[in-house]
This record gives sequence, structure tokens and C-alpha cells, in this order.
Amino acid sequence: GYAVTRTTSSPLANLLKQLAFIPYLVPGISFAVAYLSLFAVQRGPIPALYGTTIILILILAADEVPFASRSGISSMMQLGREAEEASMNTGASWTQTMRKIVLPIQKSALAAAFVLPFISATQSLSPVIILATPETNLLTTLSMNLVDYGYTHAANGVTMMICLVALLGMVITRKVLKVDMGRGIG
Repeated sequence: GYAVTRTTSSPLANLLKQLAFIPYLVPGISFAVAYLSLFAVQRGPIPALYGTTIILILILAADEVPFASRSGISSMMQLGREAEEASMNTGASWTQTMRKIVLPIQKSALAAAFVLPFISATQSLSPVIILATPETNLLTTLSMNLVDYGYTHAANGVTMMICLVALLGMVITRKVLKVDMGRGIG
């Protein structure tokens, strides 16, 4: 959010903002198929990632980039430049300004930029269906398989586990960063 809002006239910032929105426009299945074709075989120094946990992490992270980036951009747009300029005028470096001024003010927005996509990713099914293998089975695919085999009660239990993982992510964020997501992100 910082790079896009503080360098608005830069063509690179505008390109970054547009690229971050692409995963939202592409259906999850299509996005997963693109990842499958890209990472199914070794390409240069990048090994074949299909069948590994790494490809699932990559696709779930990339799939949530639009939400995380929009959260950061919206939050940074609400923060005026005055506090940063005052810090710089008193002799603070850019790093000190970020650490002492910007990050503490934006702490809840940063938490939202990580927690909300994490919660959404725990429930994501479309890309996981294409990229998960028996060795990389996730709770979402396990739940789907249990329903397919007629074990709906067990599938409901797995779904509750997914909810608990999402809730645990929220609680950990609340405790570690000392932010209350219920009070807003700004």
C-alpha cells in the first residue's frame, strides 16, 4: 500500500496496483490451471512444484493478493503525509519514520491485510482442487472427499476444524499485534 499511495505519479506504482488486482479477475480454477502449467515441469532454476506444499502456498497467497493490497492501499490513503514529513524534518531517516510513525499507526490495517486473506485462504477450494495431490491433501479437500464417500458427519467435523484454524489465526493476530479486528482496520 505504501509504494502505491506514496508514488502515485510513477508508472511502476500504477502497474503494480493493476497487477495486484489480476487474481481477482481470473476464476480460481483458471488461475490454478495456469499455475499447474507453469510449475508442472522444471523451468530453468525453478524446480517442478506440482505435488508440493509450496505450490499450494503460492497459489493461495497469490489468490489473496487483491484483498491484502486493497486493504493496505485504502489504509495508507487515509494517512496523510504530514506525520511522515514532520518526522523527516526533525532528522529521522525513512526507516525510523516507518518504524516509529507509519507502522504503529497502520498496525491494525497490516493485521487485516494478513488475517483476512488467511481466513479466506483456509476456506478456498477452487485452486486447491486442481493442485492438491494425495500427498498434499488439505482440510478443504479432505472435507470434500468425505462428502463424496458419504461421511457427511465426518466432513462436518473437518469443516469445524477449518473454522477453528481461521479463528485461531484471528486470536493469534489479536494477541501478538494487540489489535482488535472487530473495531475496524483503519
